[in-house]
Amino acid sequence: MQLFEYAIIWVPTEQQKKDGKKAEILVGTTTVLTASKEAAQTIASRAIPETYVDQIDQVTICVRPF
Repeated sequence: MQLFEYAIIWVPTEQQKKDGKKAEILVGTTTVLTASKEAAQTIASRAIPETYVDQIDQVTICVRPF
């Protein structure tokens, strides 16, 4: 098992930027204990708030080993 940290960020489209929207941190730095980076990414993807599921192409999941 290994420790990983992840964060989830929402990035606005060019049109949304023109409308004044800015990038948002959806889930702050979170630590998980799991077997691999891929498993940490899967866990992180489950933490995406339901309201952003329709904008999944604008969501970035950042994962790194602790």
